Amino acid sequence: MPAYKHSAFTQIQEIIPKFYFPEYQPVVDTRTGMITGYESLMRCVDKHSNKVSAAWLFQKEGVHDWIQLEIDRSVRRQALQRFARDRSAGSLHLNISPAILTQSECLSRQPTIDMVQQLGINPARIVIEITEAGEDLELLKFLVKKYQRSGMRVAVNDLKLANEHVQVLSELKPDYFILNISEINNHVRLGVRNQVSLALDLARTEAGTRILCEGVETEEDYFCALGFGAAQVKGWLFAKEAIVFPEKTAFLTDVLSLNEEFAEQRRLKMQRHIATRNLWVKWLKLIALSRANQKLDEINFKALVKLGIVRCYVCNLEGKQIGGSINFKPNGYIVDASSRNVSRKARPYFAMALQLCAMKKGKTLISNIYSDQVTRQACITLSMMVGNQKILFMDVSVDEQSGDFYSVHRPGATLTLA
Repeated sequence: MPAYKHSAFTQIQEIIPKFYFPEYQPVVDTRTGMITGYESLMRCVDKHSNKVSAAWLFQKEGVHDWIQLEIDRSVRRQALQRFARDRSAGSLHLNISPAILTQSECLSRQPTIDMVQQLGINPARIVIEITEAGEDLELLKFLVKKYQRSGMRVAVNDLKLANEHVQVLSELKPDYFILNISEINNHVRLGVRNQVSLALDLARTEAGTRILCEGVETEEDYFCALGFGAAQVKGWLFAKEAIVFPEKTAFLTDVLSLNEEFAEQRRLKMQRHIATRNLWVKWLKLIALSRANQKLDEINFKALVKLGIVRCYVCNLEGKQIGGSINFKPNGYIVDASSRNVSRKARPYFAMALQLCAMKKGKTLISNIYSDQVTRQACITLSMMVGNQKILFMDVSVDEQSGDFYSVHRPGATLTLA
């Protein structure tokens, strides 16, 4: 590099920290209430000398890539230097976008890993938050493995990944999955919340991934985070980003109080669910009796549908459906003849439903919650023997009331016998 260019480059590097710098938001443990670390957030000074987010820098067209890189690297270095001096600060969460990482220099040189080694920081204290992974899943796998091999922990922040690539999330084995509460709340009516819940449960059980919820601004947000099994949270409910670190016990009392309130809410939900579950069982037995006596038309369909009951069907012990599915509507039912002879053997509830053969007639099994392959809604299936070689199944959609039902029938739980 010519001397004049090197001089200008050095001047830019010296100027950057005066205008771009990190502030820190506490990461709070939901079990203990203690601050376990901090997320580094890039800030800058506007023309009115106010501190504002510097996110615009990576969204504005016309900003050279090398300028973005140098500012991003400078702020990251400032945060790492502070944590190198303060070993009691816990973990440092660094946001890194694939837009920055895909540049060839970053992929080959691994600047963050180099900085951590040069500053003598224990790499286990560093959590790399990879945001907006996009469609390049192979790149995401490469990045996760690269940082984990260096001894750092990795968090993936991509709701689309959890919603559309359930198995990929489990295979990635990130240390954390970051869930933005405001983003998930915006998708509740689309059925995404249940799909994400199922994906995160799979990642937790198969890969040991922990859930970190961000954007926690209200008590309801915090309760929502606990509902997803969040191990850690961050958000304005506890503290805004700042330069000064709060005491590690600053939120302990608040968190423990909120946890008690959440436990009471969950207890009341459990009571409501048990009552609803008992109604499901009664309806299944009534449907079985009505079918046998050919009095299905006399059922109160409006009340049945209100409980989320979608359909019923009968299978033999090999899983082949006998006759069409009976799809319930508020004013009656429709027989779907196209489902006759369809194999239900691969359905997530069928194998355990076969246990009914060894039980007394009239006993009912209630499945774990699962995601319907067609509707993508969260479902529960009840089953009971209706003959020596036949099983009656009843599908229930729990999408609209997942807060009550999901807490009882989480994936991985044993089936309930009623």
